[in-house]
Amino acid sequence: PTIRRDLALLVSDSITAGAIKHCLNDIRSDILKEIQVFDVYNGEGVEQGQKSIAVALYMQHKERTLTDDEVNTLISIITKQLKKQVDAIIRG
Repeated sequence: PTIRRDLALLVSDSITAGAIKHCLNDIRSDILKEIQVFDVYNGEGVEQGQKSIAVALYMQHKERTLTDDEVNTLISIITKQLKKQVDAIIRG
């Protein structure tokens, strides 16, 4: 089965949704099947000069069900990559 995880990212206003997707496309994983940016928000609850970009990550193994550890490891890799390349942090 496919697993979907959503991440809400806080980034500078200058960072585009395309830059986020490009960063995520650089991640090499045999279980990350699809990435969708589904919301860009700038307003109440988000500091001036920043915006929130929401991303859906779809993960699936060809032959078996993924474990929580596999999914969590990939999410950790993704969040580190986003922090390094576009200074994104997970919105709490």
